[in-house]
Amino acid sequence: MEILTDLKAILHSKRANIYYLEKCRVMQKDGRVLYLTEAKDENQYWNIPIANTTCLLLGNGTSITQAAMRMLAQAGVLVGFSGGGGTPLLMANEIEWFTPQSEYRPTEYMQGWMKFWFDDQKRLFAAKQFQISRIEYLKTHWKKSRDLAAEGFNYNDLERELSNCETKIKAAKEVYHLLQAEAELTKQLYKYAANRTQYGKFNREREAQDKANTFLNHGNYLAYGLAATTLWVLASRDENPDIFFSAIGGYGGIGVIIEATLFLSDNTPVEKIAETIKRTDYKDYFLNNIRGAQNTVFHNADLYPPDFEYVNAITWFKTNKAVTVKDRLAPQNRPSAYQEFLLSWISEKSSGKYFRQYIYDPYKNKGSIVEWRNYEASYDVNSIEPKSRQKSTYVLQEYFIPIDHFDRFAEKMIAILKSYNVKVLNISIRHALPDHESWLSWSRTEVFSFVIYYKQGVTALDEAYVRTWTSRLIDAALEEGGTYYLPYQIIATPQQFLKAYPKAPEFFEIKNKMDPEYKFRNKLFDKYYQQE
Repeated sequence: MEILTDLKAILHSKRANIYYLEKCRVMQKDGRVLYLTEAKDENQYWNIPIANTTCLLLGNGTSITQAAMRMLAQAGVLVGFSGGGGTPLLMANEIEWFTPQSEYRPTEYMQGWMKFWFDDQKRLFAAKQFQISRIEYLKTHWKKSRDLAAEGFNYNDLERELSNCETKIKAAKEVYHLLQAEAELTKQLYKYAANRTQYGKFNREREAQDKANTFLNHGNYLAYGLAATTLWVLASRDENPDIFFSAIGGYGGIGVIIEATLFLSDNTPVEKIAETIKRTDYKDYFLNNIRGAQNTVFHNADLYPPDFEYVNAITWFKTNKAVTVKDRLAPQNRPSAYQEFLLSWISEKSSGKYFRQYIYDPYKNKGSIVEWRNYEASYDVNSIEPKSRQKSTYVLQEYFIPIDHFDRFAEKMIAILKSYNVKVLNISIRHALPDHESWLSWSRTEVFSFVIYYKQGVTALDEAYVRTWTSRLIDAALEEGGTYYLPYQIIATPQQFLKAYPKAPEFFEIKNKMDPEYKFRNKLFDKYYQQE
């Protein structure tokens, strides 16, 4: 198969709402969906104008890549699989359709064929059956093929290699051994084929553009597909939920989510309402005025240091008023010199904190302020980045507390922060609903979260000091039935970690089963994950 390197080689097919294709391969190349037809003398690539296409029906002798399926789904193209001439696949079946909303359907079929997900012995047994069946097919085909015989291919020349491979397969203790046996056999097969066809010296290179390497790039290694057995797994709330809830909220413990579908909200005008409320009144204010309010879009409360007696409660409501801020997105800029000065002043001096509470914020919040929803949601974190982190830095901590324990935790937190003279710039108070599904859920009940934004030094002594008062804050959260946020500094002891996240052992069992070689790792797991 020739390599497609020049887009001029792509032929324009007729524009149509429906395509029916036979004996071709559908693929994605350079942002296009193409289908390849192979003739005796030449191969031709045809463009599929997906923006104008409603339906793509694939008949006999067709295949399609995952990349092409994703691009077709993104364009809203319906893909179907049929027999010749658009007939049903089997006598008892209708044509099988893949809609753009059909998530994970190919792996759903794989799951139907293979019902042995986590039993390593069953996985190994199934892999061996695939490999042995392949060798038996090779033996039969090489003995009977006249075309191979005409090219000088002799089964007797390879009988020993096939038998050796079969012996290794039967003796394999792990899937890895099957992969190794497959690779060794494949190398011998291609060496033999290269000699028989005077191809010349063969080197396996994925980036090479000769025909042999191109053919291999299409997925010659059976062991990396079906014989590896169920490397693709369908996981949802209903199917393999253990995997699903280990991937979501698992901090990269069992894999990396590389693709997601996002559902967008309308970019409507929102109006800002700011109120200063006593901290001891905030819980009732939120429960009576904010929670459950239909027209509330955003809400946040900032607890003012150094006294921590008042909160600045800001709510953005849906409105039909004209916007007073015309920009649709917030500017992406570093802080100005004035903002850097203000940040430093607030972090270091009580006078700066009072200036913010009694002068800066009231001035900023006065009058009617109406923005686009996207503007308020698009603030750049770079806008609070300090000029330098050589001597000091700004850090976040977050604690999740059951709503009924709001006041008790707040009192404990304030006492600890004052006792250790923590340079707090702000404590943001937020709200979260329960998550009973994720293994490492930080909100097993409805919670308020306290996000502490503070300044600290960067020396070893500074870090040790932070560890001391942070450990006390973690204990305070645990005493109130709360948790702390894992991705920040890894300070909690293993005992604190397990008390905050009691389902961690079950999560680690799943991780050990799915990632026995500990390939998905980070500082969090290095401290708390004990492999068996």
